[in-house]
Amino acid sequence: MVNKCVMDKKGFIWLATEGGLSRFDGLNFRNFTQKTDDTLSLPAHLLTNIVSDNNEKLWLGSNKCLFSFNIKTEKIYAPDHYLAKGEIKAIAIDTLNDCLWFINETLHKLGCYHYNNGQMDTFKSKMPQNACDIEMYKGALFMSFQRIGVYKFDLKTHKKSKVLDNWTLNFYKDKNRLWISVWQDNLYLYDDVSDSFISYNLDISINGDPQVYISMSLTKAPSISPDNILWIATQADGLVAYNTDQKKPVFGYKYSPREKQSIVTDYTNYIYYDKLGNLWLCSWRGLMLINPLDQEFKSKQLEYLDTRGYNSVNGMVRDKINPEIIWISANGSGICKYNTQKQKALKQFFYYDENAD
Repeated sequence: MVNKCVMDKKGFIWLATEGGLSRFDGLNFRNFTQKTDDTLSLPAHLLTNIVSDNNEKLWLGSNKCLFSFNIKTEKIYAPDHYLAKGEIKAIAIDTLNDCLWFINETLHKLGCYHYNNGQMDTFKSKMPQNACDIEMYKGALFMSFQRIGVYKFDLKTHKKSKVLDNWTLNFYKDKNRLWISVWQDNLYLYDDVSDSFISYNLDISINGDPQVYISMSLTKAPSISPDNILWIATQADGLVAYNTDQKKPVFGYKYSPREKQSIVTDYTNYIYYDKLGNLWLCSWRGLMLINPLDQEFKSKQLEYLDTRGYNSVNGMVRDKINPEIIWISANGSGICKYNTQKQKALKQFFYYDENAD
């Protein structure tokens, strides 16, 4: 599963996954993992978040600690401070002050690490559980917590105040506006005057029944769509385009086993618009490059993550001739020939009806 991604100055896409760190050059993946017998390898394999600073370093949150990865030297550094040890999911770069904000999920504490001099700022205020995202906005720190809502942290007084009560997820900063995605509810836009979030309708109707998307992540894509379109990565409903003027979803893309060019799964975690004008979708089935203008969707999957378990495996049988081979059947994915020794899918047999609607 790919949780988040970011592009470096050379155009490489770096992925934070449940199996480690991966670099994608447009054709191939290069993987960095945790190895028990190698102290120079990653300190954790389950990576939850990834950001890049001004010094060509990647900062990663994980289930064990906060650490950095030097893109040039490929060296890893983990701050030797109690606050940087534990589960770290929410992280954000503060380019103005050259520091990294993060929330330690294990200790329920907010930290600020100054990566140029190694200083760590700590704060007395206790944070709620299930930290999801952090965003700097107009001199304040906004923090999103699942099942709880959004808190605003004043950098001068070090006091926090609740500005939204909901199951909130990821922020998206659009010019001078701050959006937040929410689990099975509307979108929300922060209003500076009232110091609160305004609801944007996200209801849809399916067979007469009202439905609400599980919005995981948001972005705009200026080279692909107008300024009034927000792209939403959802859980179970694929990719959705939302018109902020009309305040409603206008179209979307879902997985279809009958269409070769459809997205590979409806379960997505994060959407990212890079500096080259590309739209990337991090999902349960790997990384997808989205091009709505050409109706083309290219997917790349990491072999060690692609267990095909998310496609409802119905059964498997061992090959009678070669005992190393097993055959796997799955809803929506046909039949897969899998080598148990190499732990690799060798070939997939899939029926495609070109005359289907």
